[in-house]
Amino acid sequence: MNNPKLSVIIPIYGVEERIEKCAISLFEQTLQEIEYIFVNDCTPDNSLFILNKIIEKYPKRKENIILINHQQNKGLSAARLTGLNIATGEYIIHCDSDDWVEPNMYELMLSKAKEENADIVCAGLFYDDGEKVSVDTFSSHISPMSKMDYLSKIPLGGKYSSLCNKLIKRELYFSNNVFPIQGISMWEDMVVTYRLVYYSKKISIISTPLYHYIHNNNSISSPKSYNENNVKQQIECAQFIENFFKNKEINEYKKYNLLIQFLKFASKAPYLTNKNIRDLKSWQNIFPETHKYIMEYTEISFLSKLNYLLACTPFIKISAKIFDIYNSIKQNNLIIKKYFGVRTKKVDK
Repeated sequence: MNNPKLSVIIPIYGVEERIEKCAISLFEQTLQEIEYIFVNDCTPDNSLFILNKIIEKYPKRKENIILINHQQNKGLSAARLTGLNIATGEYIIHCDSDDWVEPNMYELMLSKAKEENADIVCAGLFYDDGEKVSVDTFSSHISPMSKMDYLSKIPLGGKYSSLCNKLIKRELYFSNNVFPIQGISMWEDMVVTYRLVYYSKKISIISTPLYHYIHNNNSISSPKSYNENNVKQQIECAQFIENFFKNKEINEYKKYNLLIQFLKFASKAPYLTNKNIRDLKSWQNIFPETHKYIMEYTEISFLSKLNYLLACTPFIKISAKIFDIYNSIKQNNLIIKKYFGVRTKKVDK
C-alpha cells in the first residue's frame, strides 16, 4: 500500500486464546487504508499459527499486512519499537493482541483527526473482566482538551495513559524522538504518552468507547502479580519524565513542576498504600520533595490528602492502617456489586 493513512502495531506473545478475535476486529475495520504490523515477540504458543489462518480469510487485507519475527523475546516496549520503526502511516495506533476494537474505531478516529487537525485523538475504553463490561469514557464537552489538564491526569492510568486508544501523528514520534523504553513493563504506556502529549499542539476527544480492554488476572498490573519491581519501574519512569523536563528551559520545568511532582508522588505511593509490598522507609525517603505539594494534587481526594499528610509525621503506621481499612472497604464494595447485581453494559463477544 502506498502512503497508508494509518498503521496499526500489534505485538504478539502468548495470546492463542484471544488473537483470533483481535485479528478479526482489525481486518473488519470500515477504514480501508490501514497498514497492519504484527510483531511476533517469540511467542511460545500457537498464536502465530492462528493469526496466519485468520489472514487467509481476508485476502483483500493480506497485501497490507507486515509480519516481523523477533529472534528472541524482547518484551512489549521493544515489540512496539520494532513496529514504529517500519510504520509508514500518516497516523499510528497500537493494539494489544489480547484485546479487540469496534469495527468503526479507526475510521472515526481518523475522521476526527482530519476534521480538527489533531496531533492526538483519544477514545473511550470498554473494560471486560470476563463477567461484566464497564466503560471508561471522556466527557463529551472537553474536545479539544488542554495539554496541561491532560498531563495532570495521566498518572491516573486507564484511558489517559493507554496508547491503544490513541491515534497519533507519526511525525509526533519521530520529530521529537519519542519512543518506548526497552526493558520497562510497568507504566510503559505512560512514559511514552506523557512526552507525546507534551509535544502535541491539539488533543481531540471521542467520548464513545471504542477499544475493548480485556482484563487479564495474570498481567503484571493485576493485584495478584503486582510486586515491588513494578513500583521500582514506576519510579524509574517518573524519574525519566523529570529528567526529560530538566533538559528543557528552566521556565518550562517550573511551568510543569506540579505535574512532575504528582507523577513522582503517584509512582511511589504503593509503598504506603499497598500492604502486600509496603515499605514505609522507602515511601519516606524516595522523592520526599513531593510531600510539600500534597494539598495541591487535584486528582487526590481531600481525605486521602489528609492521610498522606499524616504519613509525613511519626504517625505513618496509623496512616498505613487507614489505607488498609479504606482498601478493604473498597474491595468489599466491589464484591457486593459483583454478586448482588449491578447494572453493567452488555457487549456481544
